[in-house]
Amino acid sequence: MTRTLKLAAIAIAAAVFGFAGATRAATIIQNGSTVDGWVITEPAGISLVSDGVATYNGKSVLLIEKFATFSNMEGLPITFVQANNSATQYIDIVNESVTNLTGQAWTGFQFLLPNEDVMGPTPAFVQDPTATIPGFDPTAGSPFAPPTGAGVAYSGVTFSPTVVSYTGSQPNLTTAAWGFGTDGDLIINANPVTNGNQVFNFKEQPLNAPVIPLPAAAWSSLSGLLGLALVGYGKNLKKILA
Repeated sequence: MTRTLKLAAIAIAAAVFGFAGATRAATIIQNGSTVDGWVITEPAGISLVSDGVATYNGKSVLLIEKFATFSNMEGLPITFVQANNSATQYIDIVNESVTNLTGQAWTGFQFLLPNEDVMGPTPAFVQDPTATIPGFDPTAGSPFAPPTGAGVAYSGVTFSPTVVSYTGSQPNLTTAAWGFGTDGDLIINANPVTNGNQVFNFKEQPLNAPVIPLPAAAWSSLSGLLGLALVGYGKNLKKILA
C-alpha cells in the first residue's frame, strides 16, 4: 500500500472510530528519542514511524506504523518510558509488517504487554509503583484482524489486556501485513501517571509448535530394543563368517 493510500486509510479510520485531529506528517522514530511524551527504545529488527497524534474520547493517541524482521525465535520488545506529564494516553499501532527470516515456519504470533521489571534508558526514570499497568484496549476496532500476505494463514485469536495471541501459519521468508485497510488497530492504553513515570514493554513473539521430547521410560525402551537388535545382528554375522 502506498503512503498516500495508507494516510487515506488512517483518515477513514479516524472518522469511523472517533479519532479526531490526527496529524499526517509521518516521521521515523529514532531509537531512544522522545515522541509525544514517551522515550521509545527499540531493538534491532524493529523500525517505527510516527503518524502524529489524534484524539479519542478526549484523550491523546500516538499513531505508530511498525516494521519488524525476526531473524530468530526470540521476542522483540519495545520499551516505553514516560518522559513528562503530557505523554499520550493511548499508543495506537495503526499497522505493521512482520517478516519471518528465522528459517522455520511459525504456528502463531503474539503481542504482549509483559508485567515485568523494565529498565529505562537512564537511571533518572523511575516507575511509579502506584501506576495502573498498561493494557490492550478492546475498543475502537482493536485488535488486529488476521493479517494478509502470500502463504500467511492466521485465523484464531484470543484477547486479554496483556496478551493478544493468534494461531495459524507463516512460512519462512514471508511477510504478514497487519492492520492495513480497515481491519482494526492494536491499541494500548498506556495509563501515563502524573506522579513519576510509567514504564512498560510492548513485545512481539513468534511461535512454533514445540517438539515433544520422549519421556525417559520411552528412551530406555528404545535403547533396549536397539541393544537387542545389535545382539541379534552380531549372532547372525558370526554364523555367516563361520
